[in-house]
Amino acid sequence: MPLSTTQSEEFDSRIVGATLELLGRVGYGGTTTREIAQRAGVNEVTLFRRFGSKESLAREAISHAQTQLKRAFEEKNHERTGDVTVDVTNLALSLMGILAKRADSVSAILFEARSEPYMQHAAESLMANALGVAREFFQGYAGRLNLDREDIDSISLSVVSFCFFRIVVRERILGRQLSSGSRKAEFENHIRLVLGGVSHSKTKRRME
Repeated sequence: MPLSTTQSEEFDSRIVGATLELLGRVGYGGTTTREIAQRAGVNEVTLFRRFGSKESLAREAISHAQTQLKRAFEEKNHERTGDVTVDVTNLALSLMGILAKRADSVSAILFEARSEPYMQHAAESLMANALGVAREFFQGYAGRLNLDREDIDSISLSVVSFCFFRIVVRERILGRQLSSGSRKAEFENHIRLVLGGVSHSKTKRRME
């Protein structure tokens, strides 16, 4: 009996989810179609019938992850209070929340970026989307903080790098889980140093 559209979509969702989980934990080389099928609760024959091969399935899973992450970044509405530290901290907590919620997808993309060209493209796209959110945020404060384009790029990279390192490396890989309060305190210290460094650098350039 053929699957209904709803059943078909459910099967695909489970298979893609299981694939991303395994890719994020053991990499492409350590992922087997048998284990994907077991985790998804489907027959391995069904997996091959629907996706053709392990490579095709991995590509589909990464494409799905890219789309979901891009949408999540774009849909986040970062309200401004007028306090730069408060606002950028809220932005960072939002980004970290997205990364933590989709840790399997993010890990799968980043871990395989060096070995698979399509994974490298996905990693570049992931970083570009996150940086785009940060740049847009700081452009709104450019006049008030006297930021030029170089400053915005530098601060944005610092914010995004902090978020990825905190979630992917320290929490996902090293298992050092923090509460949202601890994440907030860590980031507030980080951003004060970053903004202070930018301000000091500008003052020094003016004096020269």
